[in-house]
Amino acid sequence: MPNTSIGTTAKPQQGTVPRSVAGLRHILARRMAALLGMALATAAISAACGERQRQTDNLHHIQQQRSGAYIIFLLSDSGVIKRGTTTLTLEFRNAATHELAQVGNVQATALMPLGTSTVSAGASVMVIGIPGRYKLTADFARAGKWDLNLIFDKNQHVQMKIDVP
Repeated sequence: MPNTSIGTTAKPQQGTVPRSVAGLRHILARRMAALLGMALATAAISAACGERQRQTDNLHHIQQQRSGAYIIFLLSDSGVIKRGTTTLTLEFRNAATHELAQVGNVQATALMPLGTSTVSAGASVMVIGIPGRYKLTADFARAGKWDLNLIFDKNQHVQMKIDVP
């Protein structure tokens, strides 16, 4: 006959581990803390990626060119280079990580070859407050093919062939 007296505890079945309510609460609290930590890390990474995306959402890709350790993007509000005085965005990214990269002073010339002479667009470049992003202003007085020459980061060069409609 089984012992039914008060104060005795039944033996756990083979292969089970008895746990107290306090022990279960402790395990649950640790697991919740770990899940919360993973959720916060995921949210932080998503926010960082989203911020980078928001920075270029209103800009349209015109072209890109690789030079050494960088990929240089030429961007505009409309995706088209307009005739006349135009403001474009230059974006320098690390070719390995695709992160924006500060490249120091950037110089630009925009030239249109015309037979034995050339026409200059009087290009100038300014830093715009976001590391790796620059504002390019040029006066493309004529429609046609232009050579956009950039010098940056310790004398690196890149030439982009652009078409002004």
